[in-house]
Amino acid sequence: AYELYHTSKKIKGIVLFFHSGLHSDFSPRWDTILMTLVENGYRIFAPNYPMSFRYGKKYSLSNIEYAIKDMIEWKKYLKKIYFNKPLYFMSASSGNILMENVLEKDDKDVNASVSLFGLAGIKPNSKTLYILGKNDPLVNYYYRINLLKEYRNNNIGSDIVSYENEGHWFRRKKNIKDAVFKILNYYYNSKK
Repeated sequence: AYELYHTSKKIKGIVLFFHSGLHSDFSPRWDTILMTLVENGYRIFAPNYPMSFRYGKKYSLSNIEYAIKDMIEWKKYLKKIYFNKPLYFMSASSGNILMENVLEKDDKDVNASVSLFGLAGIKPNSKTLYILGKNDPLVNYYYRINLLKEYRNNNIGSDIVSYENEGHWFRRKKNIKDAVFKILNYYYNSKK
């Protein structure tokens, strides 16, 4: 796993990051958001779960059930080690499919989650902030927004933020700053 933290910052919370990778794709495009969270006192863990990049063909060709079990074990481990800190989830792109499946199986001790340009997984059932680009070539924005609005009635506390001039990632600094501000507020207001 990648572990991102600031050695001189007081830990405000732990973030389990579900990087994109269901298709063996790991990208540094989320680094700006992750490092800004680190600068604000969050410790981030980004495991290379089964089906993700770097551990050979057998690992990469594993199935989602193994990935779900692996990430649930990560969640339990982090909560055991950091029992006095809030635990948050964050996903990017295809990592959202895995995050939603993990939340469906075991959302205990997860204060809130954030999905960055997430591909639709299953019916969301946990407090989640969805960040979407209106010009996303991989996620049909209008289909996704309607699906999330439909589910939001049963998902108290979830919210949707969209950016008119973004695709499947951030290209504009002002949008990154705005998204980070919204993420920090969402995490802060979701402490149990």
